[in-house]
Amino acid sequence: MFLTAAALLWTLGAVSGPAAAAWTVAGGTLIAFGIWLAKRGGGAVAKSLAAIAVVGGMVYPALTANSSTAAGQGNAQYAEKYETEDWSPERIAELTAEGRPIFVDFTATWCATCQLNKATTLKSKPVQEAFAANDVAFLVADFTRKDPVIAEELKRRQRAGVPMYLWYPAGATEPEILPEILSQKLVIGLVTAE
Repeated sequence: MFLTAAALLWTLGAVSGPAAAAWTVAGGTLIAFGIWLAKRGGGAVAKSLAAIAVVGGMVYPALTANSSTAAGQGNAQYAEKYETEDWSPERIAELTAEGRPIFVDFTATWCATCQLNKATTLKSKPVQEAFAANDVAFLVADFTRKDPVIAEELKRRQRAGVPMYLWYPAGATEPEILPEILSQKLVIGLVTAE
């Protein structure tokens, strides 16, 4: 149960920022304090304080988690570690017109399979070197915050959600849809077959 709570807090932090995760922990503490205070007994003041603590513990973190100031942080950690650019249909059109090979990672912070593929394949030195050596454009479509343009592309490719990996060989205008579980051998094989 504690591991699930930790995973949910990590996802909340990635989606809405570390402040939202901190306020959620603070809210949980307020709720626990309010319950303890209510069970302890006491007069009307203690019961009022308990009610304020419980309500405050539920309302304030919810407002903080939806704050627009934390938006867009889901892709930042990924972009710092890899040479990537944001996916868009317009960018795909530009790159295919140039004849460049393109790898597109449709991902989300909350997607366990996506994180596994990043850790075992996409972050790996051999894959990154193969991308660099073959001038592969590495685009990321971050679906962490349910972007409607990305949702439309997933639907167009008959996918219910992420992960989805697209490979456009050099000169191709339509991609090959790759399996949901990647391997270094698979990705390097596609890139070096050019």
